[in-house]
Amino acid sequence: MSPPLLTAIRRRLSRCPKSKKVDSIRVFEAVETGLNAERAAYPAPFRITVTNNMTELVEERLNLIAENIAVGLVLVFITMWLFFSLREALSISAALPVSFLGTLFAMSVFGITINMITLVALLMAVGLIMDDSIVIAENIDKWRARVGPAEAAARGAMEVLPGVVSSFLTTVCVFGPLLFLAGDMGQILRFIPMVLLITLAISLFEGFFILPHHLNHDAASKPVSKPGTKPRRIKSASQRGALNGSKNTAFCPSRPCW
Repeated sequence: MSPPLLTAIRRRLSRCPKSKKVDSIRVFEAVETGLNAERAAYPAPFRITVTNNMTELVEERLNLIAENIAVGLVLVFITMWLFFSLREALSISAALPVSFLGTLFAMSVFGITINMITLVALLMAVGLIMDDSIVIAENIDKWRARVGPAEAAARGAMEVLPGVVSSFLTTVCVFGPLLFLAGDMGQILRFIPMVLLITLAISLFEGFFILPHHLNHDAASKPVSKPGTKPRRIKSASQRGALNGSKNTAFCPSRPCW
């Protein structure tokens, strides 16, 4: 290949800039289509290759987030199902996808793109957004033994409101200073607290305004039972074990019963 031809190809490839509003993965797909046409026009011994494809890292991070969300959702649902009913476990686990979908919508509204930095913030948020919903749901369940479902949802949520909000404000105090970093590094790192705090704020909203309504509806749709008789798999198993242990220690003719 002669040097003029090399220069022409380089100039042609350099005319593929990407703006902030364009998807990097789709841009590379369009570039790859053009490269395939050029490869057909210039067969061996000529070779056109891509030396630096940053979209591969973006795809890896996207797949990692999707896998973490899926695995986390399954594990949270199984854990919640051990302590709550099936419908209630689904309502509590819904905080994870609702928070992420709301975050993606908020990012599009504020003009924040999905890139390597924002993907790191989303990965950090996976392990934080379920705490509020679990605390609120457990406290609402505690109040059901005293009052009706609607009042239990209201009182249970309001009782833990100061603690949950203070926990959120603590996270704001930890990550908030990154928003005010100066220089080029500050322009890059400020998206981490922005995305993380948006996700936690949406999770907080879902925990106090959506989750109590779902738990109230789930409790109202179930048949009326005595307080404290809600099926809990771990509690039932522990009660059975304690009952069997008391039977074994109550009848011990061969040795003294202490």
